[in-house]
Amino acid sequence: MSRGCALALVVGSLLLSGCQTMPVGQSERLLSSDEVEALFGGKTVESYNLNTRLTSFTFYRPDGHVLQQRFWSWRSGSWRVTPEGKICLKFKRERCRHILAQGERYTKIKRKKGHRVKLVRYRQFLDGNRLSPPNGGWPRSTRFVP
Repeated sequence: MSRGCALALVVGSLLLSGCQTMPVGQSERLLSSDEVEALFGGKTVESYNLNTRLTSFTFYRPDGHVLQQRFWSWRSGSWRVTPEGKICLKFKRERCRHILAQGERYTKIKRKKGHRVKLVRYRQFLDGNRLSPPNGGWPRSTRFVP
């Protein structure tokens, strides 16, 4: 093998290794209720739904209220954390799910036939309310049209 080919192979390998976002073999674990409250409480969270491929932004107020922007509209509801560590969101009806951590990556999951099914990937957690609700307050209805 020529020096040029060997150098290209080494450089290419180094570049590809930089694409890895998570160390190999990092274990997955379910978050505790304290960890879920600390992760979400008082934060604006960007979520990506793995089924619908839609992004939403949600502010989790420490008092249990939640404000979400998606589809260019607003909706408000409530959130809580169960003693088992499930986060529960209620807009129309309440749904409770575990949060799976793998390093610094977080995913909302459900169990189906004994298997973990990943539903939502959380992209970022920002301190405070980063949303701009209509009229500077919480929406009165589930839909907001500018």
